[in-house]
Amino acid sequence: MVRYEGRARETTTVPNKPTPTGFKVWGVAQMGFLICWNWHIPGDKNGPVGVRTPRELGGTKKEGKGGNKTQAVVLALIDRLPPPPTGSGYHCFLDNLFVSQKFLLYAREKRGVGLTGTCRNNAGVIQELLTLKKKDKKDIIPWGETYSRPSTDEKVCQIGWKDQAFVLMMSTVMSGDTKVLRRRKRPKETSSKAKTSRVPFKGGEAEKDLWIPEVADFYNHFMGAVDEVDHLTAMNAGLRHVERGGHQALEHWLFLIVLVNIYLLSLRSKGLKDRPINFRSQQDFRRQLIRALVDLSKASPIVPKRRIGKISQESEDRPAILHERIQMGRRGDCVNCRGLRGLDRPKKRVALAEIAANHKRESVRHTSSSGCKHCDVFLCKNNSCWAEFHRE
Repeated sequence: MVRYEGRARETTTVPNKPTPTGFKVWGVAQMGFLICWNWHIPGDKNGPVGVRTPRELGGTKKEGKGGNKTQAVVLALIDRLPPPPTGSGYHCFLDNLFVSQKFLLYAREKRGVGLTGTCRNNAGVIQELLTLKKKDKKDIIPWGETYSRPSTDEKVCQIGWKDQAFVLMMSTVMSGDTKVLRRRKRPKETSSKAKTSRVPFKGGEAEKDLWIPEVADFYNHFMGAVDEVDHLTAMNAGLRHVERGGHQALEHWLFLIVLVNIYLLSLRSKGLKDRPINFRSQQDFRRQLIRALVDLSKASPIVPKRRIGKISQESEDRPAILHERIQMGRRGDCVNCRGLRGLDRPKKRVALAEIAANHKRESVRHTSSSGCKHCDVFLCKNNSCWAEFHRE
C-alpha cells in the first residue's frame, strides 16, 4: 500500500494493513527486489489494471470479466517476467489469499508455473485434512505431525502440518514427506497452543534444532520478499506523507523503490574487487551516495546563466547583440509587466486593512504594440520595461 489519504477515486482502504489507506499495488519480489508490479483500482468492475481472468477461473470468453481477479493477477505478473531458462519454470510462493486447488491445477497445466502456499478451508482441501484441523481446536494433535495427501488427479499435493496451529498448505512442486533440521524458538507459556508446542523443549532450552517439513521451510524463506520490500522502503521513508496530489505519493514511492533496488544490488556486489564501496546499512549507503553526487557536482564546470538581453563579451569574434525597438504589427502582453522580469511589483494587500485602499491599484498587465526585434517580445513603449528587461 502506497500511503495517500487525500481525495482520489483510485485509493483503497484495507483496515488490517499497516498502511490502511492509499494506492494498492500488486507486486512480485525476490530477495527484497521488487521486480514488477501492477496498480489496483477499487470497484466492482475494476481491480488489477489490465488483468483478464481466464475462462477456467470464471472469466468471460471475450473480455475476461468476472471470475477471480485476485488469482488472475498472479499469472498476469508472472507473464511480465523474463522467460525462464529452457527446461525450467518459475516456482512462486503465495499466501492463503490466492491459493486454491483449482488455481494451482490451472497454473501447472496451462501456464507451466509451480505454486506453493498456505490455503484456507474453502480452497478445495480434502475432507480428511479439514477434519484434522477442526479436531485440533482442542490442541490434541502432537507438534510436528505431518499429513501429505495428493489430490484425486494426483497433480496437487495437500499438506497438513502441526506447528503452533494446524497449518494447511498446497503445492504442485513439493510434498510434505521431506524434512529438514532447523533452529526453532520455544513458544511462550501463555500461547494458546502451549500444551503441544512446548513439548519438544522438555529440557528447558530456549532454542532447539527440530525437524520440520521442507515445504514449510521453503515457504518461510521465500514468502516474505514483498514484506521485505515494504520494510526497506519504510526504514528511510524520507519526505513526509503526502495528502495533496496523489501523483506526488506515487513518484516518491517509485523513487524509494529505485533506491532500495540500487542498495540491494550494491550490497550483493560488495565482495567484488572492482567494487570499493563499503557501507554498513541502508542509511550509510544513502549518505555515501549523496556525498558522491555532491562531489560530482563540484567537479563539473558551472556554466553561469545568461539573461536574454545580456551582451556577451567573452569572445571578440562573437558579434554584440543589438536590440532595436520596432512596431510588432499587433498588440500583445508586455513580458516585463506580466512578471517575467518585473521588480516593481505592486505590494500585496495587507490583511485586515482598508479594502477601499486597494481599488486604485494599477493593473499589473499591460498590452503594447511595441517590442524588441532581436528578442521578439512585446515591451511597453512609455514605461521603464525596455531598460528593465535588457539590463545586465
